[in-house]
Order: sequence, then structure tokens, then C-alpha cells
Amino acid sequence: MRYTILSIVLLIAVFLLFTGFFAAAEKPPISNKLSKSGLLSDLRFLDSAVRTGHPVNYKAQLVTLRPLIDSVRNSDMDSLTKGEYRFIIGKALSMIGCIHTSLESNPMLSSDQHAYFPLRVNLIAGHLYYTGTSSTIVKRGAEITEINGMPVSKLLGQLRNYAASDGGTDAFSSQYLHAMAGQLIALYFTYPKQYKLRLSDGKMLSLTSVNDPETDKVKADDQVSVRSLNASTTLLKIPTFSSNEDFADIFKTINSLHVQNLVIDLRGNTGGDRDAAVALFSHLVNNSFSYQILQPKQLHPYAFLNGKGKTYYVLSFIKYNIGNFFKGKRTPLGRSFSYAFKSSKELYKGHLFVLTDGFTASSATMVTSWLKQHTNAVFVGRQSGGGYNGNDGGSFPLITLPCSKMVLRFPVYRLILDPGSEKRDGIIPDHLVEYNLEDVLSGKDKDLEKASTLIEATSVH
Repeated sequence: MRYTILSIVLLIAVFLLFTGFFAAAEKPPISNKLSKSGLLSDLRFLDSAVRTGHPVNYKAQLVTLRPLIDSVRNSDMDSLTKGEYRFIIGKALSMIGCIHTSLESNPMLSSDQHAYFPLRVNLIAGHLYYTGTSSTIVKRGAEITEINGMPVSKLLGQLRNYAASDGGTDAFSSQYLHAMAGQLIALYFTYPKQYKLRLSDGKMLSLTSVNDPETDKVKADDQVSVRSLNASTTLLKIPTFSSNEDFADIFKTINSLHVQNLVIDLRGNTGGDRDAAVALFSHLVNNSFSYQILQPKQLHPYAFLNGKGKTYYVLSFIKYNIGNFFKGKRTPLGRSFSYAFKSSKELYKGHLFVLTDGFTASSATMVTSWLKQHTNAVFVGRQSGGGYNGNDGGSFPLITLPCSKMVLRFPVYRLILDPGSEKRDGIIPDHLVEYNLEDVLSGKDKDLEKASTLIEATSVH
């Protein structure tokens, strides 16, 4: 037995060396001049990888980048800035419709990220407003209509292409643009030293970039918190799912207080530990629940992966097919691994209200999907960025685009939460909540206000 284990370890070590796991990081392109032909080379490579290896196509070939490739090829552009190049790759990610297919590293910009847009701005109802407090020359609440000669209406269309949502919606990108507009503006213009702005009143301003972007004064806590809103209502805020969280102890406290209404705040929760998400939901449902991880048999991503990506892929294959052998079975779509769970003894039995936004994704939307399937939870806020019936994950190998040398996370398995559903995008809340300028400037939490109003109405009846 000892020699068998030693043999396996030696085989893995040889494999790591063979695939280049210990090789130096890939160097950026020698030239800073970015050509259309180079972009087309990257897009064609990515399109081939998606069509033949990405689990977004686990049932049929639904996703291709060919329309984008045709659009770029037929355009009159000759060369691109680094920012323009990045956002066209972002457009490709948006078209793939997988929140986990994302940029891992961009060597073209590694030395440029030191000059930021100098104002804290927010996207509100399709307009861009200054919402910070640091400027002495821009009035708080002023609308910006043009930046460096580009109309904001056109610019916002480009900035929405930064990242993807499951199912191809703009839920995640819109939320990111609202929260991080200043950083995206700097990225799009490739971190210039100066910005020329036009305000809605026609006033023109010239501002110098800053070393650190202005952000919200209050930083969000990444710890789970429990707060009583009144004698019958408790707010449970979960910014991320951590393996260190003890939900059993939290629900023991909630039940001891005889809470009738529980508001679960998953806004801003982009995921985390899957076991932690399972642990939370086990306290919210009085029946078993499950998910499956599918290895699509018709997809073959290996040839597109870089050295580290190949290593990650093989190790994940060993993990599932050997480590979880007895959980797997053959299906028409490929080998599927099932994970079933039971409800906890410390079960919450009151009313449930759930707050979501575009950042609610990955393991956070495992919870929202199960809540939708198994409970009468009421959803408030904005559409989640993570998909209802699952997402692409299980393992996240890497691919390297041939021209730009951008490295992308490239999921290879499909996580399925509701096999009977074809809904790939995020849940649209029962009660959609939008914010206007005054709401943002005054710091209102209209989602929580709406949930409180619904709770009051429920109590009356």
C-alpha cells in the first residue's frame, strides 16, 4: 500500500513538471501596439474553447462568439488601446454568460494601474452622477455627461462589458458599474493622467487622476451579522460564505428569540465555500435537498488549457472520479456526481424574506435557488448575477489567450441545482427595488425598507 501511494505521488509530480505547473509566468506581449488581427486571434481561440470545451454548452451548442468576431472583423478599427481591447474581451465574457469565466490576469495593464478617476460616481437609472464628498469643484449630485470627449451614454454601454452574469444578463455588470464606475472609467481610458468632463449644465472641467480611487466611507464588513429589527424580526446579513461560520449556533440564538420574520441579506455576496451555503440552507428547509456536478461527455477543454490549467483539470478529475467515485453515475449528458443533504435539527420555521442584487452569485445563488424550490421565501431587490438552475464550476482551470496573453478562469464542469429547469439567469425578485439619486445621496436602504413594509402587511393579515 505504501509503495502504491508513493507511485501515485511520483506520477503526479512528473505530470506537474510535464504540464509546466512550475514554469515561470507567461510574459506580456513585447509590443504595446494592439492590433485588430491580434484581437481576432484571441477571440477565435476563445470561441473554439467555448464551443468545444465550456460547460455553458453542456446540453447543446448554444453559445458562440462568432457574431462578435464578425463585428470586429467588419469594423473600421485599425488599432486599439489597452482599455478598448480589455472591454471587447469583456464583451466576449458577457456573451458566454458564465459568471465564473473571468479574467485572472492581464499582463498588458500590470504596470498601468496607478492613475485613477478622481471622483466617486454611481450609475443611477442610466445616468452618471458624482456621489462622493471629496471634490471642492464638483457639486455633490452633479450629472456627468461626457468624459474625455466621449458621451457618457456611449461610454456606459462599453463599461457594461466588463464582466459576465450567468445566463447572459447584465445583472452583475450593472451592479459592478454602479459600485465601481470610477475604476472602470480609468480602466477604459487606460489610466490617463488627466480627465476632461462635461456636466449636464454645460460646464467643462479638467481634473487630475489620483493614486487611490475615492470609495465609500463605510467599508462593508465581511463577517456574518445578526441584528434584531424589532421584537419579531431579525436581519441575518451574509457578505460571503466562509468555512469558519457556525450557522448552527446562529440559528440556535434566532430560535431562542422566537423570531417570526427572518430577513436574509445576500446582497454583495459573490459566493465562497459551498459547504457553508449548504449549512445555511439546512436550517431553512424541512426536507432533503441536493445538487449535482456534471462532467459533460461531449466537451473536451483539455487542449485549450495552459500548463497550470491542465494540472488543475487532471487533479479535479482525480478528485471527482476517484475521491467521489461512489457519488457518480453515467447519464446521457456525462458522468454526474450527486450530493444530497438533510435539514438541520436547529430548524427555522418562520417567514423568510431574501435581499438580492447583481452581486448575489455562485454559492449564494445555490441558496436562493433552493429557497425558490423548497420554501415560500419572498425575494426583494434586484436580479441576482448567479443562475437559478446552476452555474459552471466544480473546477476552474486556466487558459491563456494567444496574442494578449490574458489569462482566463475557464470552468469545466456544470453545477446543477434544478435539473427540471431551463432558467440559466438569476432569479428576478418578487419585489424589484430601484434607487434614484436622492436615495443614494441620503444612504437609504430601500430594499430593507421594502422588506419591512411587506412584513408589516403580513403581520396585519
